[in-house]
Amino acid sequence: MDANLPNTTAEAWKLNEAGLSIVPLGSPFETPPLWFVDGRCSGDREKAKNEWPKAPRFRWKQYQDKAPDDSAIENWVNLYSHTNWAIITGYGVVVVDADSLEAVQFIEDGAITRSPLRVTTSKGKHYYFQVNPDYPVHNSVRKSKIDLRGIGGYVVAPGSTHADGTLYQWETDGYMDISDIHDLPMLTPDDIATINGFNGQTVEDKPVGDLGFSTDQYPLPHDGSNLAEGQGRNNAAASMAGQLLRQDYSLREVKAILDQWNQSNTPPLSDSELNTTIASISRTHNNNNPGAAIVIEPLSAAKPEFAFSHVKELVKGVKPINWLIKGFLEMDSLSLMFGEPACGKSFAAIDLACCVATGNEWHGKPVKRQGPVFYIAGEGFNGLSRRLMAWQVAHGYNLRNAPIYVSQCSAALTDLANARLVSNSIAEIVEETGGVIPSMIVIDTLARNFGPADENATREMNTFINNIDQLLRSKYECCVLIVHHTGVGAKDRARGNSAL
Repeated sequence: MDANLPNTTAEAWKLNEAGLSIVPLGSPFETPPLWFVDGRCSGDREKAKNEWPKAPRFRWKQYQDKAPDDSAIENWVNLYSHTNWAIITGYGVVVVDADSLEAVQFIEDGAITRSPLRVTTSKGKHYYFQVNPDYPVHNSVRKSKIDLRGIGGYVVAPGSTHADGTLYQWETDGYMDISDIHDLPMLTPDDIATINGFNGQTVEDKPVGDLGFSTDQYPLPHDGSNLAEGQGRNNAAASMAGQLLRQDYSLREVKAILDQWNQSNTPPLSDSELNTTIASISRTHNNNNPGAAIVIEPLSAAKPEFAFSHVKELVKGVKPINWLIKGFLEMDSLSLMFGEPACGKSFAAIDLACCVATGNEWHGKPVKRQGPVFYIAGEGFNGLSRRLMAWQVAHGYNLRNAPIYVSQCSAALTDLANARLVSNSIAEIVEETGGVIPSMIVIDTLARNFGPADENATREMNTFINNIDQLLRSKYECCVLIVHHTGVGAKDRARGNSAL
């Protein structure tokens, strides 16, 4: 009989390699255990039969913040080769669960941000989105409507089988692959509000974790969640204001962010209460930082003077090419490497990064400017450490002392404040290591580091490029390499706006 049962082991390893946290569920091909029938279903065997394929086999909360290691998965697949699997949400991905044809139609009519990665289920579809670290979405389940599967929840993974025999299957756009799961878009505040509207919610019954505003990529001591009277609204406002001021937000920006957050509270603080809190924290900030005045209005970039140069000035000033890798990449340049899903883009980028950092030749081409490399990657990159280890083995070189620095999370480089944060983080390491500036900065991939912006929009793509040019390339006169995908219909060009 086992020969006719689905073997879900390969799918489990694939999900793990993609950086997801997974745990085994029950199986529709086995009799539910007695502890589940009696303890969870009050002895109702028919109910247990329907619910066991979606039920975790053990307590799984420990895997909410940390994915299981390879030895745990190896043990599970050996014990349960035909079992269903769960993807823990809030770790790497959040999922919009449309559990009816009406809900599916609502989403696919364009009501919320479109996801290129979906799973067909017994009654509807799961729509996968990347976790926004500054917009935490908690699990919120509402029968026969649209559910949010986030922190504290899970979804049944593709490759699993429903109690009614339906197979959960991937449904993806042509350019999307499970290995590119962190290229997914993020849910926006507008998306959450739209889903709440479909579910018939009011402000008072919003799910936990729906903040109602974005804090522009800054982690705050108070997480921004909405509060009721008596739950410390003033303290939360003070905490947020203090953190924003320390991150050099202007007073007007602080006020705007806190105004948005305050509207989600039940009831909101009065304008006078909120303004008094901001004023008090501002005075404290000034007292603690006497040499750093708080900026009232957002700083606008100074416009460069417009001027012409005579051609003779350009001709006499020609300098030899400052190669990073002879004949391939120049210093003080913005470069783009793109390719189809699973073609090895990240492998090639890591190979370049390691060769530049160590001075090893890159496929016969000499590295002319060996130096530090900063690798801005997405979250949940379990495969990155394995690729670095593989490079060590292939080249016989230990990277322990190589000047390679990998980001701990993705960066929304379309946001000026966040781009400054990335630039400042690099500057801190440069200062700590004796002032040696980077030779190369890798952004892998564009989608992972584009934030909630639309990569098809000219304005937002130009903002992305300008922020990189001003705060990374020009500041350090290094080579910035962007890793990106091919277009959906044209494989000979990069995806998104042609401004790139």
